[in-house]
Amino acid sequence: MLLIDSTHKCISKVKQDVVEDARIKGVHTLWVYELSKHPEGLTATELANITGIDRSLVSREIRSLEKSGYIVNVRTGNNRSYNSRIVLTEDGKRLGERFAAVGMKLQEAASKNISREEIASFYSTLEKICKNLEEISQDQSE
Repeated sequence: MLLIDSTHKCISKVKQDVVEDARIKGVHTLWVYELSKHPEGLTATELANITGIDRSLVSREIRSLEKSGYIVNVRTGNNRSYNSRIVLTEDGKRLGERFAAVGMKLQEAASKNISREEIASFYSTLEKICKNLEEISQDQSE
């Protein structure tokens, strides 16, 4: 667990350096990245489901991205609801491209001197560990 925590801290440090310049929170990077993969937009509910973040937090925090000019909330009529689509503005799209580029650079640097086979084995194992931990956390919440 210490190794995972240490890895998480390193990733968070890199993410923080990137988000400070954009004047957004770390959690917003994930949302901007996901929205960049969905040009048609996503609802708050979809964004919450994809990222595994509570829907109420997405709804509260998404407003700051809107105020910063990175997203627009496409409403259905006058209705601001969980069914409204959230789409990136041009500034948001550029930010998403920047996050993707930083992510790739980080992934390449972290993968240095590691074979493709080792990387594949690592991700396969990590996926299984994650699934097991999700099952444990679900069992505890029941």
